[in-house]
Amino acid sequence: MVRGQTITEKVLFVICAGAHTGLLSAPKTLTIRRLTAILASPASNQPVRTFFSQAWSMLDFASARYNMIESQIRPNDVTDKAVLQAMGETPREVFVPAAKRSVAYQDEDFVIHTSDDGVQRFIMEPRVLARLLQFADIAPDALVLYVGAGLGYGPAVVSKMAETVVALESDPTLVASSSQNLIDTGSDNVAVIEGPLQAGCPDQAPYDAIIVDGALPDVPEELCKQLQDGGKLVCVIGAGLAGKAHVFEATGGEASARAEFSAAVAPIPGFDKPQGFVF
Repeated sequence: MVRGQTITEKVLFVICAGAHTGLLSAPKTLTIRRLTAILASPASNQPVRTFFSQAWSMLDFASARYNMIESQIRPNDVTDKAVLQAMGETPREVFVPAAKRSVAYQDEDFVIHTSDDGVQRFIMEPRVLARLLQFADIAPDALVLYVGAGLGYGPAVVSKMAETVVALESDPTLVASSSQNLIDTGSDNVAVIEGPLQAGCPDQAPYDAIIVDGALPDVPEELCKQLQDGGKLVCVIGAGLAGKAHVFEATGGEASARAEFSAAVAPIPGFDKPQGFVF
């Protein structure tokens, strides 16, 4: 027992250190060697093996999260401490399908859900989300509308920056899954609401910030009308390499727009432009 307690303490130390400062090479090397010996030992019982397997997994994800911040987000002009801290504290691997947890921190969008009618939903790449959140200027007392909750990652990040988050989702399966994921991670200031994405959530308006998770052809006027005076809506307009991140700011009942940076992200459903007349 004494030996097990000693190793447990070292595992927890390395995980905590890795989550906040990166991995400390000497303790990590020592711990992994001893973990390897224990996991390979015939004398190791199942509960012990399970514990150390979970600890090792946590260590890997903490390292991946740290690397995401240092290699993907900081180098892309993200300096807002609140954004960096929120993304550094949110376990992205919890908000993707189990089969894709090993690639949770890769720097690109990937599919997290396909509906019965074949509509795919994606998780936005970290650096684009981080830059959008930086331009949103989310204050600690803000009420934020997050359009396209997905499996809950974006709302979970924003929940660490704002006072209250309304997470809007149109897919019933994603509503249930994101709600559970947010409960599991202690994001108790997020309310997940089912409804059409393009309509927003006027019942809870006005919002200090609105984030749209995915590319859309244009921003519906009804979404901009749900902004508080001085509030900002951030999104990506345009498909593929033509995509540009935009900031819409409400002033005196009107919303002015400006493009900020290029961003190729996957589309969000429900925002298709209506077809014009064909002669």
